[in-house]
Amino acid sequence: MENSYTRRRFLHHLAMGTGGFMVAGQWPLRAAFAAPALPTQKRLLVVVLRGALDGLAAIIPHGDRHYMDARRGMAIPFDAVAATKIDGMYAFHPALSPLLEIFTRGEMVVLHATATPYRERSHFDAQNLLEEGGSSPPALDSGWLNRTLRFLNGPHNATALGPATPLILRGPTKVGNWAPATLPNVDPDLLARVMEMYAHDPLLLETLGAAQGMQDSGGGMGGGQGGPRAFVGMMAKAADFMGKGNVRIATVEMGGWDTHAGQGLLEGKLANNFTILAEGLRTYRDRMGTQWRDTAVLVVTEFG
Repeated sequence: MENSYTRRRFLHHLAMGTGGFMVAGQWPLRAAFAAPALPTQKRLLVVVLRGALDGLAAIIPHGDRHYMDARRGMAIPFDAVAATKIDGMYAFHPALSPLLEIFTRGEMVVLHATATPYRERSHFDAQNLLEEGGSSPPALDSGWLNRTLRFLNGPHNATALGPATPLILRGPTKVGNWAPATLPNVDPDLLARVMEMYAHDPLLLETLGAAQGMQDSGGGMGGGQGGPRAFVGMMAKAADFMGKGNVRIATVEMGGWDTHAGQGLLEGKLANNFTILAEGLRTYRDRMGTQWRDTAVLVVTEFG
């Protein structure tokens, strides 16, 4: 895809009401969602970032004269993004710098200011709309990606990578599901809220704190690679399924984007997430090998 690929063209080709963050790959999306045609070897991976990624921290509008005043304490200094500028207006967050090479090769576009019609503050409702493709919650009981499958000719072999099939891939068409044999990690946002709820119980708080520390260190709750870095392993597995196997459509999820005041600027929770996201996307691209030329990766988040 060329860097000049506009948001209007993207939405026209995608023809769905989902919000977006970025898309990478080398084939036009309309090739996947056109009218029924010959069976295709094209592949689509949808990455859902749960918790609402801060788009103005990910791709920084350093050329906007209102940016510093509007963001105030959350504004990233201009001199910190000198090495990651992509044009006179935008720059990647330094922690996302591994994606610059993909962008400069014309294999990635960023969809700023693109969202569903939802304007309230419920993460749950926003995620449902993002995945079901409706206009107001609750609207549908199936995901837009599952509904798309029935219009594709040939084997589509869709699979959700994770402990459960997300709404985006649920529906009338049968899909697969894969999760590692180890016990899944607790979502970090849920764990933090449970700790806050039981702050008056020292014993339980100590136990939950130990679990949180184990996840943050990458040790996981099940003995394998877990915690935030589990995303990188899931992206590698997605590449194995889609590059060497017969899976054509897949989904991967990454939580922990509900950062609020604790997200930090050049360092902190958000920067750590960016590092993992970039590593996961690069890992997937590299492991896809020659199949990358027939692959698109759509990265979405509910709002932000």
